[in-house]
Amino acid sequence: GLNAPVTYSVTGGTLPAGLTINSGTGVISGSPTTIGSTVLTVTAASGTSRSTATVNISVTAGASITPTPQTLNAVAGTTITPTAGFTANNFSTAPTYSITVGNLPAGLSMASDTGVITGSTIVVGSTSITVSATDGTYTATGTINITVTDPGVASITPTPQTLNAVAGTTIAPTAGFTANYFFSAPVFTITSGTLPAGLAIASDTGVISGSTTVVGSTSVTVSATDGTKTATATVNIVVSPALVASITPITSSAQTVNAVVGSSITPTSAFTETNLSGSVTYSVTGGTLPAGLSLNTSTGVVSGTPTATQASTTYTIRATDSLGATADSTVNITIGATPAPAPNGLLSAPTGVSVRAGAAGTAVITWNAVSGASRYTAQAFSSNTSTKIIRQCSVTATANGSSFTCTIPRLQSRLTYFVEVVARNVSGAISTPSRIPVTVL
Repeated sequence: GLNAPVTYSVTGGTLPAGLTINSGTGVISGSPTTIGSTVLTVTAASGTSRSTATVNISVTAGASITPTPQTLNAVAGTTITPTAGFTANNFSTAPTYSITVGNLPAGLSMASDTGVITGSTIVVGSTSITVSATDGTYTATGTINITVTDPGVASITPTPQTLNAVAGTTIAPTAGFTANYFFSAPVFTITSGTLPAGLAIASDTGVISGSTTVVGSTSVTVSATDGTKTATATVNIVVSPALVASITPITSSAQTVNAVVGSSITPTSAFTETNLSGSVTYSVTGGTLPAGLSLNTSTGVVSGTPTATQASTTYTIRATDSLGATADSTVNITIGATPAPAPNGLLSAPTGVSVRAGAAGTAVITWNAVSGASRYTAQAFSSNTSTKIIRQCSVTATANGSSFTCTIPRLQSRLTYFVEVVARNVSGAISTPSRIPVTVL
């Protein structure tokens, strides 16, 4: 009932902060910032005429999500510590979360029911995103500030490595590399140089293994990459020629046994082993030792008492180590018949006589004791028929002696001499000798 123009104003109470009244229409609008209830009197005036109305305003809290803002600090290539789940306030139902401003670094994701961000990323840098929560009626937003830092310069250790190998022998594998500051497990390859034929590198560890026959020295560069980062290391490889295994008699480079049936032989020499590894086992190859003789498989020594005659025969003694390497040496064995008893009180010839080259310019003679002998003489001749004694050595018999040894000195090196052993008794009886050749060192 008021005539235009009409002016509206609040004449009772106070508008909540953030709200205003339109003086031309009386409409109250805006965004209140204060929670609470108030009663207003709104007056419409036209000239001197007045009309009033009562307006009740109730302001409640709006929808929100907390905490905000959040800060996410991550290391590239490492699983992050998940962000805090949001608490939804003043929604009518549980809201759904989404990114409405900005983008998550690749590898990170957000749970739509909690707003929690998880995962890992290799995207280095800083960004901010806005997270919106909505239940279809109410919407609220929060901010997450994300910083991803590089863990450091990629490297692989140890470097350099040195690989020492022997041609034809399986190598001790190189050490596996430790990958530092990569975003993911790297792949290892050779990017400079070439591995000797027969060796290979494991792509997941960088370990080099195998065996090769290529002798020489080389260096290779091992590269590790995860698709983003790369690091290198050096492996120096030295392949030496294969070692030649050998066995050498400790007392002589060749062994000769002259035996008599029924008499124990002087055991052959043990061996010096060269370039054999671990436990070494000895065996006879290409034949069988004479009956009564046996081989010590730990030392290669032949010993025993032969039971049958045999012409001069050469046997091969083989040493085999724990890796299968072998080395050979030889032993020559001759077995004669047991001498007939000496007639008319004459002495029997010494049995088991063996002769070998000793130290330079000497010959070492060993024989079994002769019953009734009081003295023995070993004599060197220039031939099998010569009667001129070149050099000799003598040994006095002992009551309990079962075998005797003496050394003929001052012989000429690299000449062959014929050696015999003569037994004598106190009555002057002399045994019949037989001569054995020996080449002096």
